[in-house]
Amino acid sequence: MAVIRTTTPAGEPIVIMSESEFERLRELAEDAEDIATASRVDAAFAAGKEEFLTLDEVDALRAAPTPLAFWREKRKLETDQLARRIEADPRLVARVEKGECVGDIFLYEQLAEALRVTIEDLIPARR
Repeated sequence: MAVIRTTTPAGEPIVIMSESEFERLRELAEDAEDIATASRVDAAFAAGKEEFLTLDEVDALRAAPTPLAFWREKRKLETDQLARRIEADPRLVARVEKGECVGDIFLYEQLAEALRVTIEDLIPARR
């Protein structure tokens, strides 16, 4: 492995190496990032802070009118129950769940907390 150590005209140290060596090191760095991410997910799952969906649940999530509808059903809550938990108008929660309107960030924050998911988990995809 031929590596040349030198400095830029401004005096900053640099290393010159072959492209194949650079690519090898880049792949190793990406692998290390993937391993660290997997370790964080494993730890979160073990601590009960992360949950995985089965393939059937992924299909149900995709088929649901909104992610809110999927997560409410997964948590076995009625719309009225969920609305009471967050002290919101059940008609508003039902409209948001059907995709008839979009709630504000504060509503999604409350819904996410009540359903034990992140706000991002509730944001409807563009169709």
